[in-house]
Amino acid sequence: MRMVKADLTDELAPEIREICEGFHRLYERASLAEQISWQRTRAVRTCRNNRKIMRLLGDPALQGYAGSALRRAQIRLLRIRIWRATGVYPGEG
Repeated sequence: MRMVKADLTDELAPEIREICEGFHRLYERASLAEQISWQRTRAVRTCRNNRKIMRLLGDPALQGYAGSALRRAQIRLLRIRIWRATGVYPGEG
């Protein structure tokens, strides 16, 4: 999966710009297995956090957002599984 580079405006501090550019260089040099691992870890963490939010009693709008974010993360996990099996991220090939 290609990491989309955000347009870094001049308003960002030079330290933030340097950190972002360093991460993109690191990600591009990483092996396919490392990229898949990082993406999967992020998606699993998102699922776990949104499940926690859904268990809390509170604002229904927040729970609705957490439910839709959970579904998006689960779809992302499915796409990562396909990516790992085929080597091509769905929608890019």
